[in-house]
Amino acid sequence: MEFSNILSDHDAYLQVASSEKVDQYYLTGFSAADEYIYLRKGSEEFLIVPKLEYGRAVEESDVENVESTSDYLEGDARDDEERQIRILEALLEEKDLEDVAVPRDFDLYRADELRSRGIRIEPVRSPVKTSRMSKKADELEK
Repeated sequence: MEFSNILSDHDAYLQVASSEKVDQYYLTGFSAADEYIYLRKGSEEFLIVPKLEYGRAVEESDVENVESTSDYLEGDARDDEERQIRILEALLEEKDLEDVAVPRDFDLYRADELRSRGIRIEPVRSPVKTSRMSKKADELEK
């Protein structure tokens, strides 16, 4: 996957979506109806999921670093925009990230809220699009 250009200009790449967004599943190998967070910082990948999905994410995902949203803010944030923003803000603060690339379809409200809290957010072309055009042998077997 082509992250080198993005990460040369930004601290990290952030994506928030459910696995209904094919790119999210492609990046993580994890399927969930509720939204979850994918973060790439350098060569490290992080998957941050709701507490109830944590065990399954550890077992099923392709991402080595799996964390729970409750590591950043206790309680259920599924239907609470402000709590979701606070989780993202805490995550980015803990990982020492101030300049983050996001896919072009990243939620505008979230982007504006994070910007208002001092985080630079820049929409970029998804690094997954080109990679998804060709399949690897293990993907053909799935």
